[in-house]
Amino acid sequence: MPSAAEVTELLAPHLLGDPRDAGARIDVLSLDVEEEERSFTAMFELLAEGERWRVRVPSGDKWELAVFNGRPDPDLVLDVANVLRIRLLEWWHTKDTAKRSAETGTRLN
Repeated sequence: MPSAAEVTELLAPHLLGDPRDAGARIDVLSLDVEEEERSFTAMFELLAEGERWRVRVPSGDKWELAVFNGRPDPDLVLDVANVLRIRLLEWWHTKDTAKRSAETGTRLN
């Protein structure tokens, strides 16, 4: 079973850098995965529109935990990375209007 650090290494190539969202310039600087009992949280540090942020993106569905099972299929890893990227972009676009989104991000500068 991969550790959180190993899952971070699997997901990082798909998440670091610019996710190419037309509505925002977001550059993911670092990723750290924290495993909980029946879920995990992706911790991102990013630069967005000239601001540094730390953002916690929780996993949402049980199928995402399969990334911790044995040697996860590369398609599964890509699917989980895509879901996390979408949640990160949703956070960016709703952080000023949705309390739940605002609570998951901390501006560092």
